Amino acid sequence: MQILGYGEDALTLWAMKNRLPYILSQFNDNSLEDECIVFYRPSFGRRGGINRAEFGEFDAIVLSKHTIYLIESKENIDKSKTIVPRSVQTLRHKIFRHYVDEWYKDHFPDWTSFEMVASSYYGDVGFKKLAPVDSLLSDNLGSILRLIKERYIQKPDIKDVLLHFPLQEDKPTPLTIDPAFTLVTLTYTGAKLGNYISL
Repeated sequence: MQILGYGEDALTLWAMKNRLPYILSQFNDNSLEDECIVFYRPSFGRRGGINRAEFGEFDAIVLSKHTIYLIESKENIDKSKTIVPRSVQTLRHKIFRHYVDEWYKDHFPDWTSFEMVASSYYGDVGFKKLAPVDSLLSDNLGSILRLIKERYIQKPDIKDVLLHFPLQEDKPTPLTIDPAFTLVTLTYTGAKLGNYISL
């Protein structure tokens, strides 16, 4: 069976399946693929906002032996020399980091115990509602946070990553981005059917 996909989602999946060692090498991370866990398109709700707890979807989250990579993808950037993550993407990364920080402050047997003591102050983000108990958001967050705590005894380093997929015919261009993000450029090299890529 051949599976074809389109756009940034398909490119991200292709990168996770075929270019993970290269991505890790950009951070001098010697983790083997078999030692990594990849969450593809993990969702934390699509209805964000200052009065809501949801904060969107990453394109991927990678847990290597020692590091967490929070990944956004960008396809076919224009000809400018600067790539700047959207404000909602930057906010998403700050919020997830905050949850990890709070989760490592104690042992929480369930989300209720976490919500009772976790801070809703997100530093320079300000105050934002925490994921409510018995919500899909708290279930999704809790699953990942528990896995992180089981995998890493000490709070791991977290890297913000922007995967850049230029057009194949584009010549390499010097690119700069938000200094909080590390840019990794990947060129798709597999079979194509028009604008669809083979997965």
